[in-house]
Amino acid sequence: MKECKYIAFLLLLSIWCNTTVHAQDIPDPKRLKANQLKAYSKSAQELGDVYTAIDYLDRYCHLKPKDLEAAYQLAQLYHKAKNYGEAQDWYHKVFEADKSRYIEGLFYYALMLKANGHYKEAEGFFDEFKKKYKGSNANLRRRVKTEINGCKLAYDIIDKESADLKVRIAHMDNSINNPHMEYSPAFMDDETMVYSSLKAKSLPHYKKGEGPKSQFYIANQYGNNWEGSQPFEIPNLNKEFNYSNASFSPDASQFYFTQCEKKAGKMHCAIYVSKRENNKWGEPKLIEGGVNDPKYTATQPNIAVSNKKGKTLLYFVSDRPGGKGGLDIWYSAYNKQTETFSEPKNLGSKVNTIGDEMTPYYHQAKNTLYFSSDGWPNIGGLDIYKTVGAERKWRAPSNIGHPVNSSFDDLYYVLNPFNYDAGLFVSNRTGGLSLRGQNCCDDIYSFEWQDYLNVTVHGKLYDVDFIEKVLEMDNDAEEKEELIMDQSRLLIKDQPVKVYEIAGGDEPTLIETITTDDKGEYTLEIEKDKRYKVVVERVTLINTTNL
Repeated sequence: MKECKYIAFLLLLSIWCNTTVHAQDIPDPKRLKANQLKAYSKSAQELGDVYTAIDYLDRYCHLKPKDLEAAYQLAQLYHKAKNYGEAQDWYHKVFEADKSRYIEGLFYYALMLKANGHYKEAEGFFDEFKKKYKGSNANLRRRVKTEINGCKLAYDIIDKESADLKVRIAHMDNSINNPHMEYSPAFMDDETMVYSSLKAKSLPHYKKGEGPKSQFYIANQYGNNWEGSQPFEIPNLNKEFNYSNASFSPDASQFYFTQCEKKAGKMHCAIYVSKRENNKWGEPKLIEGGVNDPKYTATQPNIAVSNKKGKTLLYFVSDRPGGKGGLDIWYSAYNKQTETFSEPKNLGSKVNTIGDEMTPYYHQAKNTLYFSSDGWPNIGGLDIYKTVGAERKWRAPSNIGHPVNSSFDDLYYVLNPFNYDAGLFVSNRTGGLSLRGQNCCDDIYSFEWQDYLNVTVHGKLYDVDFIEKVLEMDNDAEEKEELIMDQSRLLIKDQPVKVYEIAGGDEPTLIETITTDDKGEYTLEIEKDKRYKVVVERVTLINTTNL
């Protein structure tokens, strides 16, 4: 019995992109015999048509309730289609019918309980599975520990944090969200975003190779609302491919994205870039270097400039060898001389796990990486995490908490470039638009923290040779001023001020470099309940103003 390995539907894009036959050729399941139902379901599965496969296999399992292998396969199909209620019921039926042969069904039954928000029950069944499982799947043994920790985490962050964290979450209207999937939003500027969508309002059946393809659209913000469904035009995109995972360079002059197609039964993606000149986007080009590999997928690019060394870095997701699990986050540095990207490096075990890590977004101003994972303790499916660092040096990730994270899949977290308290993310949580069932399809949501746990620190910088100041920012901290001050000296402008985060026994991590203004003043936005080190080092004197 194979482990049901869940890989995010938004990446593979295979459920709807290659369905079986025209609607008029689809026989009514109620008119077919058992052996015909099983054959039609198998054919649909081979083509990636999950819903047609479910229709036939569900009917078959009701006619042949003793065929446990078919019932277990049906549970896996419902799981893949994100119908967690039906998957929960079928996993449970199979396990109860044969507890030794289908012991893994107990794990997935608990996983579906967790996805449906039943954390106490889920933890109990995970514990039962942990005690009873004698199989050889080492990943499953490790994963059950993570899931138990995720249930415990849910008690903490839902019961305790939700009362303290005030965040406004809004589901975007149907000018953007449709019953099919919308995902991968990216800010072009603070009031413009580009996203991907399969603009379908129903679930049609197509011949192999036909079906809706994911394309780019543009939307604008008006007050607190977003509107838009116009295509975002990049020249010479082949409409036969899926296009998604938009990412703009910090100055919005370059547009990175993925082109995906199905090869040998697997969705394969490659990363392209289009450059803007004279306000027009140029011909997209496959990025050169070691990022794209014809044997493996490269997807979900995010471009950033390192605060530490000023290098341009591309963070992306791949299933190539050398990773820690299913999908991992990798990075590659851009070489200006050769105009190519270096051989990719894995971010390492501080970020990547035996599960899937995806949708990286690097917030350059704070040296913070946001990503989604099902391999770290989570409150259900894919949760959003953040970690401070760059390249291969990272702090231990932290879950960003409820209610942005839910018991469902939450991913593609991005911040507004001019308002760090607001941004966008994607979820299949209940309440969105859906083609079939409550949670089949991803929608785009906006968020804005109403009471963000930040402290604004103002200061004046007087001329120094070297100074180091540790800030203790407890939860009762108020706005503080003039942390570095010697009024007997001159105020200095255009001076870099480095801010490091101190955590445990780890080496302090650079999170931000700011520059004093023309009056020698600076402003920091730092989080409460954390320790920071502010460092100013003057190698040579710069222009000063005696104020």
